[in-house]
Amino acid sequence: MAKETQTKAPAKEGAESSLEQSIARMEEMVPVSLPIDSNLRKDDLVVRVDGMRYQIQRGKTVMVPRKVYDVIEQSRELDESTARMIAELEEEYNSKTSQ
Repeated sequence: MAKETQTKAPAKEGAESSLEQSIARMEEMVPVSLPIDSNLRKDDLVVRVDGMRYQIQRGKTVMVPRKVYDVIEQSRELDESTARMIAELEEEYNSKTSQ
């Protein structure tokens, strides 16, 4: 039994170390720049992550935790995907109605 305990303990420490590294990476500060879109998006962007509220000014490069940057990037990707889908559906609709 002592051998089992000894072999499991390093694995647990390794997992904790990996978790700590992941947490530290998410807290690491990274630059983000949000464009000013005079038509739609000119106000600050508010992002909420883990119970914290981050207000990010547009038109300037600011430092945010990586977890906030990741949320912003995921949002951008979803916006782009939605825009592509809408364009495809509009094209399909227009080709069917023009016949």
